[in-house]
Amino acid sequence: MSGYRDTLSVARLRPQRRLRMLRAIADDPARPERFFATLAGARPSSEFVDKEFLALHG
Repeated sequence: MSGYRDTLSVARLRPQRRLRMLRAIADDPARPERFFATLAGARPSSEFVDKEFLALHG
């Protein structure tokens, strides 16, 4: 069910929030890769959403 909820979350149109998040992760070369791997289901979300990410995005 988590994958379903994640897909719904991505499908929602929140361009300002998404842009803010992408700008925040752009400074670390590994973060965008982890983001897209998580989005594709190739990595668990715990590898992307960590304390560092929450500090950047909060």
